[in-house]
Amino acid sequence: MKKILAVLAVFALIFSIAACSKSGGKNNDNTDETLPFDVDELATMNSEEMSSFVEENSSVLESFSEANKVLTPQDIMDDIDKNGYLPDEYITLKRADLLDYFGLGADVVRDCAVIMDSSGYKDEIIILKATADFNVDSIKETLENYLEGKKEEMRDYDATQYAILEKCSVTVKDDYVALFISEHQKEINKIFDSYF
Repeated sequence: MKKILAVLAVFALIFSIAACSKSGGKNNDNTDETLPFDVDELATMNSEEMSSFVEENSSVLESFSEANKVLTPQDIMDDIDKNGYLPDEYITLKRADLLDYFGLGADVVRDCAVIMDSSGYKDEIIILKATADFNVDSIKETLENYLEGKKEEMRDYDATQYAILEKCSVTVKDDYVALFISEHQKEINKIFDSYF
């Protein structure tokens, strides 16, 4: 049963590669690779030829699949975490929570990765993906207002946190809008920028 599922998964991958390569003869924007095989031949292969093909081209298929992976806010957050820039204790917000925290609903935000320091006033890593390009400006404005509110809150309460907030700004890349409130905001911004 596992072999059958594996072969079906390979067929799905190969046919998706074939479909992608047929789109106007251009490669996906995420990769400059060209496939070292004729995708038209794939449809005519029997199962034995297909198994042999998969064995011979597994590394190419794997790298093609990885290069065409769709970016998510969580991918970026995982990289930030891998580099050690998340607070020790934090809460994670889901997309449904954004309405309560920022007034942003599912009609505006397609996907998100948001963590907030458990203390409620220190580090916050906010990465939002807009549902459409025309929503980017409203998300940006909302996060800028949120940042200004945090600055006002900390101005006379915590000089160290206020100094951190003064260095922060909202960043926009394509349909992503991000705000990094952290003493490591420069490093986190570099990680974020590396995805675009």
